[in-house]
Amino acid sequence: MPDLAIVIPCYNPPTNWAQDLLRRSSEFKELIGHDFHLCLVNDASSAGLKEADIQMLQDNWPAFSYITYPTNHGKGYALRQGVKEMKSTYILYTDIDFPYTYESMLAVYEALKDGHHVAVGTRDDIYYENTPARRTLISKVLRWTFRVVFRLPITDTQCGLKGFDQEGKEVFLKTRIERFLFDMEFIALASRNKSLKMVPVAVSLRSDVQFSRMSVRILLTEAVNFFRIFWLTHFT
Repeated sequence: MPDLAIVIPCYNPPTNWAQDLLRRSSEFKELIGHDFHLCLVNDASSAGLKEADIQMLQDNWPAFSYITYPTNHGKGYALRQGVKEMKSTYILYTDIDFPYTYESMLAVYEALKDGHHVAVGTRDDIYYENTPARRTLISKVLRWTFRVVFRLPITDTQCGLKGFDQEGKEVFLKTRIERFLFDMEFIALASRNKSLKMVPVAVSLRSDVQFSRMSVRILLTEAVNFFRIFWLTHFT
């Protein structure tokens, strides 16, 4: 069994996603020098995903697993379904287009091999130079909120590249939020566990990444979860 697993959530993926995922997985495999387990979780996609795509990945990636279910729940839920099945020593999760550089993924992996239980990708100012203004504003407001209001030790909770070992996995599986703020909940839970070694890892986006639109409406619908995490970080 490979010592590394990468869990990928999937919802209505773009054209040629399977070929791109196989190519990027192969390129990352070449960088690290060994196989890894690739787990794809279909969060009840209604378009873009075909049985032929899954068959192609199964035929071409020896350590591949596929999880699917009939009702859309959100990224947090999807990742928990994949993570709980992974037995590898180390587990990473990222998006289906591998938006962060392979070197960034390797850095997170190596932080875990160095003995950290949780490795959290953190984005620098260069990230914001190449990010749409709306997304930059929302991201910076969130980071200020996480630092000042929630008093989290790592403020870039929403970076889509994280990793953990089996001890960190147990904490991740304690999260309950299904959509946008599951990352924040994970960092809040991990920061409360004093025996858990958590480290930020500087990461960079690929230069050709296309951003999806970030909606303020999503944040508003997550208001209940903001209060839930506030209670977790202040009163428990």
